[in-house]
Amino acid sequence: MRTRRVACVAAATVVAPLAYLVVGRKPCLTWGAAEEEVDRLMPGDDLLANPDIVSTRAISIDAPPATIWPWLVQMGPGRGGVYTYDWIENLFGLNMHSAEEILPQFQDLRVGDVQSLGSKGPRLRVEVLDAEKAMVLRSEDGNWVWAFALYREGERTRLVSRNRIATPGASRLVRVFNIFVMAPGSLIMERKMLLGIRRRAEHLAHPTTKPASESRAVQGLFKPVDYSGRTPYRRPPATYLRLQWLGPLVTASGMSPKYVVTLEVPGRRSGVIRRTTLVRATYEDHDYLVALAGESEWVRNVRAAGGRVRIGRKERHPVRLVELPPEQRAPVIQAYLLRAGRRPGSRAVANEARYYFGVSADPSVEEIERIVQHYPVFRIEPEGASDE
Repeated sequence: MRTRRVACVAAATVVAPLAYLVVGRKPCLTWGAAEEEVDRLMPGDDLLANPDIVSTRAISIDAPPATIWPWLVQMGPGRGGVYTYDWIENLFGLNMHSAEEILPQFQDLRVGDVQSLGSKGPRLRVEVLDAEKAMVLRSEDGNWVWAFALYREGERTRLVSRNRIATPGASRLVRVFNIFVMAPGSLIMERKMLLGIRRRAEHLAHPTTKPASESRAVQGLFKPVDYSGRTPYRRPPATYLRLQWLGPLVTASGMSPKYVVTLEVPGRRSGVIRRTTLVRATYEDHDYLVALAGESEWVRNVRAAGGRVRIGRKERHPVRLVELPPEQRAPVIQAYLLRAGRRPGSRAVANEARYYFGVSADPSVEEIERIVQHYPVFRIEPEGASDE
């Protein structure tokens, strides 16, 4: 029986990658695109002549190019976001906050403008900007070209996104990783981006039409997860829960912001170590953890463990978590919103204040005090510290 199981696993290990290469890779790289769109010459193709990877993905939008164009122009970190999984993008420190409205301050994009994808990521320069027709970005090292083009089809518009990527000097392992991990991952992110642009543009073009409702799984992909309810526990979207294992890996790699840490705590029933990625807030020289979802699993596990946990990034160290009484939580939650030098009332603060806490864009401590009972807060103390 054991031999048969091992043989089945070995066969699956061989067959699954082969099946993906034969059947799945092309649909992955050409999601939504017709054959003629895949074969069509697009603006920016001449900027990278011999790419190792080319993806062409597309979507039909019931709106004219003029209505879609503003959503493309304002895209980017610290701008309008990219309308996809913000929480995943921000694990890499990309400062993505997908806008739900046209932002006039970001409509003056010009050829030559540069956007940085995080502190360690590539810098993308605007190479082509043909109003209501095409926008092309290229990394400064020349190994990535990302093009968007709009093609009118009667009353509808086709939005086509093409990525051309070169990987000079990449090892065989890196190339295998790109094929089997990065390409499917890019489909997940880009598909949601295209759907997000369509939803926004169609709502702008037909404002009297009620936008399609979003499930809990979809919520958080187009906008921040709504934790602002007043129930004891506010369950995150299913997609977030399925991908939660990525958080500790990204944090350990050093790609996430320094205020993102991994909490390790034994499960209160199983005793198995549970890992959760959390944001560490600082207030008056102390570090804190805020439970956005209320009475979540990690909160109950911490209580069951008497606050004895391990916290860190690449390496986790033993600490003691001390739960604050409600009357002490408000200034810590305010510090959470204003972490890393954020400006009061900025869009990032406003989004989190609204969706995470259900308060105004620039909440006072007094306003936050009205909701603190729904948000457990823990002070991080050295191992062996008392509750005082």
